[in-house]
Amino acid sequence: MTWPALRRSFRLRRARWLAPVLLAAASLPARATPQVGETLPDVTVEGSDGSRRLLPDRRIATIVIYEDSDAGTQNQRAAALIDAATDLAENKAKLEAVAVADLEKWNFWPARKFAVAEVKKVAAKEHATIYIDLKADVRRTWKLAKHKSGILIVGSDSRVRFAAEGPLSDAQLDELKRSLVALGAALPQQVVPDASYHEAPRTPPLPANAPRD
Repeated sequence: MTWPALRRSFRLRRARWLAPVLLAAASLPARATPQVGETLPDVTVEGSDGSRRLLPDRRIATIVIYEDSDAGTQNQRAAALIDAATDLAENKAKLEAVAVADLEKWNFWPARKFAVAEVKKVAAKEHATIYIDLKADVRRTWKLAKHKSGILIVGSDSRVRFAAEGPLSDAQLDELKRSLVALGAALPQQVVPDASYHEAPRTPPLPANAPRD
């Protein structure tokens, strides 16, 4: 068989086995935001201070804010509410805010070290721990969307109490408040949005010829 004929034969065989695969993939359900009542699988994240944390946290309810550098300004109102609520002394034993930075797009050398350094800089500025997700383990494990700000309230039983992605509407903000109250948390009397809250890492652009791993 000539080389052109062999290539045509391969293309035909590939089409025969690839078509059912593509059809099966098309019939799979679309990725969806985790639903209230759903039990989330475990995933471990590493903090800007070198600590490691299992999510969901069996010790306390958590409000997880999951964002990449494209989503850092999508939910400033919600983030300000969460910040104010978790700062209240009466809520300290009931819930914690957990900020997780999706750094998958920067997970190559030399960008990786600059992105991680930027997260640590922001964490130090806020006097907080920001958890670093270099391989998007949280996003993939919990089936979250790329480039969208994800906000989830998760009980110590691993069950979702609230979940939303992208900019929250007024109705979703009200639902977020109701979810906090349902956990026994007090709501702050006043919330002042802060544009720097959980500021997304701003890694400087790399030269086009920069080496990669």
